[in-house]
Amino acid sequence: MLKKVDKVLDKKRSGQVVDRDDWNFVARFITERKEEHDGKEKKIWEKNLEALRFWERTAGYFVIRSDWLEDPIEALRIYRRRNIVEVAFRQFKVLNGGDRLQATQTSYIGKLMVHIIAQSLRMAITVQAKKRETQELKLPDNSVEKLLKALKRVRAVRTPTRATWVVEPLIE
Repeated sequence: MLKKVDKVLDKKRSGQVVDRDDWNFVARFITERKEEHDGKEKKIWEKNLEALRFWERTAGYFVIRSDWLEDPIEALRIYRRRNIVEVAFRQFKVLNGGDRLQATQTSYIGKLMVHIIAQSLRMAITVQAKKRETQELKLPDNSVEKLLKALKRVRAVRTPTRATWVVEPLIE
């Protein structure tokens, strides 16, 4: 790690182009500051010692503390699944315009409830589609969106003389 930081630092100081992957790997360990010499501004590249010390202490490891599970492998498996929740919440914020989350407690809870219901329905649709999948009947392109689009054509109508709903036949 330190060799890679030194290598990138040497390239930056000499004005050479640094490979993007190398830069992404070490960027947090290198800082840039500007100094004036003889009326000219010059870039000075240095090691970020604080970030390097933190990396040395953790050496790439992290700790999951749990008083709920004793099995560390199970705790790690559950911890890695948190991304599903993070992505769903990010989608929720994007779909509702993140600034609207500051509205009121009641509207926030209502939006959250509607989002949870929608996500639950999507998950139930996915699970049921997978259960009923056969060679001839498959989820189109493994996509719930395409399935819902195909189901848009299905309509239920109520005849004026009855109190029941009837699904109209699909016409292609």
